[in-house]
Amino acid sequence: MKCHRLFSLNLALALLSGLLLPLPARADLNTLLSCASRIVYNHLGGVNEVKMLASYIERNEMGQENCQDGQPFSSHCLILEQQLKSSPPSEAAAYKDMLGNIGLTRGVQNLFTGFAEPVYRCISVGGYGGLQLFVGVVGVLDLAKCKSTLGNSWLEIRPGLELGLAYGGDLGIGGSLGWDREVRYTSWPFSLTPRTSLDIGSLIGIRLTSRGQLVPNTVSAGISAGGKIGVAMGGQVNITLLPLGTDYEYLKKRLGSVEVL
Repeated sequence: MKCHRLFSLNLALALLSGLLLPLPARADLNTLLSCASRIVYNHLGGVNEVKMLASYIERNEMGQENCQDGQPFSSHCLILEQQLKSSPPSEAAAYKDMLGNIGLTRGVQNLFTGFAEPVYRCISVGGYGGLQLFVGVVGVLDLAKCKSTLGNSWLEIRPGLELGLAYGGDLGIGGSLGWDREVRYTSWPFSLTPRTSLDIGSLIGIRLTSRGQLVPNTVSAGISAGGKIGVAMGGQVNITLLPLGTDYEYLKKRLGSVEVL
């Protein structure tokens, strides 16, 4: 497949002036992956443009650094991105169907599907504390490290509150370990997640919590000054505390179909 042609003289001059100088092969692939992720995430381009992106990535992976004009593949991707910004995005379902029907290799399809419909996973640690006497309230605070199929990773802080009913009563405090998988990605720096917990306490308190899904994905244990069994419901706010940048090695694993969320 031929490389993308430069339709604008200004863009060509920008390349020559050093704004998009040729990069080492590894850095060029990183830039190319970032560029492709933005295009596909925003559902831009049609069959020809997506195949072109796939060709750039595959040829770079095979060790070819530049197009026939001597410019790195990432430079052509950045120019294509600028040209597509004025185009209306495709509808999400139609774009997903296109990705599945244009003959992409397994690795590229895996990568592009994760760009078009990104999900993320997290590991969290935290704690809880609450007072229950037939009715009660439990406060929670977690810190989570997350990574999406776009390659970006970040730290979240997650304060939350649950209200519950119990048979018996206690004052409880403890720690928790949780995990989230295949959560729909949002670019907003905060989101809300419902929580449902089962509490069992008698000297030792045990909590099983479902955060945003039916199957429990958080386990907590601590001290229970009393005894009770109960259920609680509430929610948590997920706030991006610190962006951790892009994990390019993770994207390359997805391209190699080694790891899939």
